[in-house]
Amino acid sequence: MADNIKVRILTPNEVACNCMSCAVTIPAEMGEMQIHKGHISLVSRLKKGKIIVFKTSQKSQEFEVEEGLFQVNADEVNILADKILNREE
Repeated sequence: MADNIKVRILTPNEVACNCMSCAVTIPAEMGEMQIHKGHISLVSRLKKGKIIVFKTSQKSQEFEVEEGLFQVNADEVNILADKILNREE
């Protein structure tokens, strides 16, 4: 757990994800990016696409999202999406 990062995916209607993850891939405005613990802090726009939350190196969960915003600091990622379109485990 020491190398994990806290991931929260929120919409106006629900908390879609609130978990620990070894990495998360985000469809950022300037291109897809992967976030790990210790990442530089940033705030950016989220574009329509797929968020992949890697719970372990072999298990992940995917969320197809509308636009929104996300914020990263050294040990957490907060994603504010307009809408979750689809989820896959």
